[in-house]
Order: sequence, then structure tokens, then C-alpha cells
Amino acid sequence: YFLYHFGGTSPDAALDALLCYQNTDGGFGNGLDPDITCPASTAIATEVGMAYLEGLGITGGDVVDRVEDWIVSAQQEDGSIRHPHTDITAYPHASWWEYDSGSGLALAGFLGKWGRGSAEFFARAEKACTAQGIPGELGKYNYPLYMYLRYSPDAENHSNALTRVREMIPAMLDKYAPH
Repeated sequence: YFLYHFGGTSPDAALDALLCYQNTDGGFGNGLDPDITCPASTAIATEVGMAYLEGLGITGGDVVDRVEDWIVSAQQEDGSIRHPHTDITAYPHASWWEYDSGSGLALAGFLGKWGRGSAEFFARAEKACTAQGIPGELGKYNYPLYMYLRYSPDAENHSNALTRVREMIPAMLDKYAPH
């Protein structure tokens, strides 16, 4: 991916490298996020994979169909994405990934941006968004909330919440500048 953007490697070569991290279930794992080395598909690794796909200009086709299938199958009734705690802790990992990061909202945001996902999927994602709510202060890991509010099919109805989140971004950037 780095060589695609800075070294002249073709998009096909970058995609071939990325596909090494995609599991047969359609999600991404296998250390795509270096802070989670477990081979199992996880929401954060799938989020990273989707960001790379978008960077390559790939928002459809078989690879994205498979990603969407995994996301839908991993979504819980409350809208969250199944978090394989046992799989994660069995391999070297950063301690902050032992718990669900809320990446399900980022995954829903990507699907909405790409014009994918069913009404049923987004109804469950909306439950997760409502349960999370808008924080009083934005943290450095609240970006999944932003992605969901910005790109969900119901984004028009989230305009007030999105405005509140956007207004908190400068303070969050100041607070976490050293991070």
C-alpha cells in the first residue's frame, strides 16, 4: 500500500498484498493492524482493510462483497460487531484491543459511504449509535461515531449530532496533539 502511494507499485499489486490479510469469512485479520496479530477477523482489522480498499479506489466487487458478508454476519442484535476477545488475547496484542473499540460504527460508515448495507443492517447500527450517544468531550477513538453520523444512509437525520461532533474536533486535536 505504501509502495502504491509512494513507490509506483500498481493498484493490483497493492490489492494482492492486502488480500493476504483477508480471511475466508470475508473479514480481515492476520495482523493487518499491527496491534492485533490474531488471525481471526476483527472489526478493527476489517476497518483498516476497508480504509486501504478505499485508498485503492475499490468500493465494490468480490472483495467488498465478502467484507460486507462478514460485517453483516458479525453484527449483533444491538448493532455492535462481535469482538473475538479469546482469539485476540491468545496472540500478541495491544491491551487496548482487548475490548470492543466501537469499530462497528466505522464499518457501517464505510458501507453507507459505499452505498452498501441493508435497511435491517443499518437499523441495528442505529441502535449501537444511539446506545453510544454523543459524548460530552470527543476522545481520540470516537472517530467511528463520526464516520457513522457522516455516511450512514440516515445521515440527513444526524446533521445536528454531526455538527456537535465536528465542533468538538478542534478541542480533541489540541488535547491529544502529543499522541
